[in-house]
Amino acid sequence: MLTRMIRGQLVAFVIVTVVGVTYAAVHYLRLPRLLGVGTYAVTLDLPRAGALYENALVTLRGIQVGRVDRLDLDRAGVRVVLGIDDGVSIPADSAVAIRSTSAIGEQYVDFQPRSASAPLRDGQVLPASQVSFPTPVGDLLFSVHQLAATLPLDDLHSTVDEVYRAFRGTGEDLAAFLRAATRLQDLANANLDPTLRLLQDLVPVLATQQRLGPDIRAATGDLAAVTGTLRSVEPSIRGAIEGTRPMVDEFDALLTQVSPTLPQLLTDLISTGQVLNVYLPNIRHSIVVFPAAVASLTGSTAWGIQDSGQNPPLYSALGFKLTFNNPPPCVTGYDPDRVPPSDLSNSRPPPRDAYCKEPKDSPIAVRGFRNAPCPPGSPTGPGSTGATAAACGWQFQPVAEADAAYDAGIRHMLEVAARNPKTRAENEAFIGDARFPGPRPTAPPPAINGAGNTSHQGPNGLFSTDGKTFLNGAGLPLPEVSTANGPVSGLEQFLLAPMLAPTGS
Repeated sequence: MLTRMIRGQLVAFVIVTVVGVTYAAVHYLRLPRLLGVGTYAVTLDLPRAGALYENALVTLRGIQVGRVDRLDLDRAGVRVVLGIDDGVSIPADSAVAIRSTSAIGEQYVDFQPRSASAPLRDGQVLPASQVSFPTPVGDLLFSVHQLAATLPLDDLHSTVDEVYRAFRGTGEDLAAFLRAATRLQDLANANLDPTLRLLQDLVPVLATQQRLGPDIRAATGDLAAVTGTLRSVEPSIRGAIEGTRPMVDEFDALLTQVSPTLPQLLTDLISTGQVLNVYLPNIRHSIVVFPAAVASLTGSTAWGIQDSGQNPPLYSALGFKLTFNNPPPCVTGYDPDRVPPSDLSNSRPPPRDAYCKEPKDSPIAVRGFRNAPCPPGSPTGPGSTGATAAACGWQFQPVAEADAAYDAGIRHMLEVAARNPKTRAENEAFIGDARFPGPRPTAPPPAINGAGNTSHQGPNGLFSTDGKTFLNGAGLPLPEVSTANGPVSGLEQFLLAPMLAPTGS
């Protein structure tokens, strides 16, 4: 008869045995999985097994979420039934990859989600189009063997020798390089998020480059053609570059010569620009009409009947009407500043207000300045005419300021001419030559339409800055011209003097 102690021991042994067997069945034998408890089934349709086996791991991004329950053959290939743990949601459009733990390791199934689509359901079948297989080891080794067989051994030996010579004795340098690479890797890890954002931002840029690929290739081809053309004309380009040195020297000399007057010219061009802006419609009209006028003039000529063996004579289709002093020339507004050719007195500034001042309804010089149309928008109103901007109501510069600027410009030009050694030497040489005594000290001629002109009595004011008479043109006074009938003056002297002027020695 069993004692109470023995019965207690037997009961404890039975309890421990039941607990151990139950634990082993649940955790080691996975009895619930075998019974379909705690899992849901997903089937893969594969063309081949891909070295999968029962109880192979099923992972989601590398984390185990189930096992392969069984593999069944069918007419299309292999049906692999996967047991996925309950509570694990796998997107239905996930890519399925058959992976290997190593080159000769076990195969497993890895799910790689592509989006947050609806999860897989119990009994759902995934097609073979969603499954990818690894390259078989046998195929990989065969490809490596074929690659090794194509390598030239002599060249491979030379490459190995050159690599050995290149890295021999560089152990410390390589170690420093590896340490620097390690620090670079640490910095990259510390800035991983900005790097990832940069890569994400590069996607649109790279997509744009991909779309522009054909255009870039075409541009590269055109660039090759351009470089080929430049190579063919290289001697010409080289000669042009070498020839720029004299041009630069000449340009530098030109800048040196105009540097005293160029700033004043640019300053004066401000007022000129204002005037051109007002008269822009008139200038535009002139530019438009001028080609038509030239074409009309060109079309007014024709070739006559060609003679045998001779060029055809050219005749003009223009009609001319010769008139003499009808209407007479305009002289009103030029005196007392009008100077006849016979006046050989000292030079003086050109008149600033000399134009025909006949009444607007006078038949004399009807196309003169006084009837010039005022630009649009003039203060005097539409249809008005005037010889000057002031007559049209425009005031670009005060009168006193304009007079001061004019006098200052004349003074500046005279001072520059006086400082020029060449000009001074020529002037002094010809002024001191007995053959060219300069203008004779005669009384000024009378004005055409008024009393005698007494305003031209020799150099004064601005025109005697250096104590000598200011000479226009080449800086030479007109020489005396004598004929068989005696000395001549006026227009004859003006025309004959250049032929008698000395050239210097």
